[in-house]
Formats: sequence, C-alpha cells, structure tokens
Amino acid sequence: MTNFEILQKVINTFNLNNRCSQKDGCKYSGDSVDHESPGCAVGMFLPKEVANLADSLDVGDVAQLLDCQEVWDKLESMGKDKEVGKWLHEDNITFLDALQNLHDVNAYWSENGLSEYGKRKIQGFPFNLGIDDV
Repeated sequence: MTNFEILQKVINTFNLNNRCSQKDGCKYSGDSVDHESPGCAVGMFLPKEVANLADSLDVGDVAQLLDCQEVWDKLESMGKDKEVGKWLHEDNITFLDALQNLHDVNAYWSENGLSEYGKRKIQGFPFNLGIDDV
C-alpha cells in the first residue's frame, strides 16, 4: 500500500464523529473507545490484535510504536511483520506523523469528512499530493 493509498483511505473513512479519540487521547484500536471507530489513522492499518496490544501497552505516538518490541513480536508471530513493515518504518515517520496529526485534530474534520481546513492541511503533506487527486 502506498502513502497515497493510505491517505486516501483515511480521508474516505473518517469524519468528525468516528475518529478513534477520547478525552484521554487517541487510541490505535476502535475497541478502546466508547463509540464505533475503525481505529486511528495508523491503527486502522494494523491487525486488530496488534492495535489492541498497542493500546494495552499505552504506546503513544508513531515513534513509540516503531520502537515497541512487543508489537513487532506480535506482528511476526502472526506472519504480518513484513507486510506492515512496508509502510510502518523509520523512513516513513514524517508521513505517518502528519497522517496521525490529521486524524487527531478536530478542526480538520466535519460531519461529512475532511473540513475545508483539513483539505488545505493535506496540501502540506510530506509528498506531492494535490487535492484534486483525493
């Protein structure tokens, strides 16, 4: 999955009400919040068991996820480490941080998806992407 495909799926999935966040912050798994959610912008691409594990370990941002050996051990035991490692790696952290920030900020979302402010936000993403492509 390319970064463009990841961003497109995030944009097409989320709105103001279904993002995976609560008062105590964002969660990787939709199982960890009190409303229906596919997970956070990064967590929705992880196997559900791994997203739940990350939440149970209180893994914070993407850098902490990358460094969490328990997460990688779980992915390896499931045979998913190479697949997930194609997009979840240090060289992609700038994109993943920007993606997670897009998910986390209320102002970027409306009831119908990206707000006008959110559409402007993705213009500054760390790769060449025009709003007309989304």
